[in-house]
Amino acid sequence: MRLGPDEVREALEEALGSLGESTKKVTLYYLEAKLGVKPENLASRPEALAAILREIYGPLAGFVERHVLQRVALKLGFDGVDSFTALAAWLGRALHVNPSEEARCRHSLGLAEALQRLIMLLTQRGLRLASIEVDEGGAVVKARGGSIVATGLDSYYREVEASIGRGLGSVTVAVRVSLPGASISSGERTRLREEAQALAELRGPEGV
Repeated sequence: MRLGPDEVREALEEALGSLGESTKKVTLYYLEAKLGVKPENLASRPEALAAILREIYGPLAGFVERHVLQRVALKLGFDGVDSFTALAAWLGRALHVNPSEEARCRHSLGLAEALQRLIMLLTQRGLRLASIEVDEGGAVVKARGGSIVATGLDSYYREVEASIGRGLGSVTVAVRVSLPGASISSGERTRLREEAQALAELRGPEGV
């Protein structure tokens, strides 16, 4: 079967529903009310479900957890996962949860010109500058939010950290783009990698 965030959510909801519709509704209600985790985000926060089960069901939580994990394993086709922490790790490998990509590129530019170009590119993508630090060795820029036009990953909150290292007649731009809390497909992971590379190359969304 295809494995994605929707399939994980469906498997977890079905497992809870097998204990009774009221059990599923109560669990999902408290999951969002207390921890702010919506059903569609369960793939990236399965350990939050364990915390809510322990809070709601107390001594019975262990039974509920084991039942849910067994049903999810059967639905998604994996084994050897005996806790929600282990499930989170398995899903992280399978779904590219909390992904990040890095890239670097050398430029025959001065620090000021490279920094100006980088800030312009981040702003073009709707990112908010969180901090800029400049010293003799170079600069570090942090930005967050917005949408990265070139990837089409518009629904994801993102964080970008870029460093510009000063060299002899050149600078090296190193970029890391992260999507905290996201679960993305392999195709989206490729586009994320391409976007990190484009920023490191100080290249606009359309190569400008």
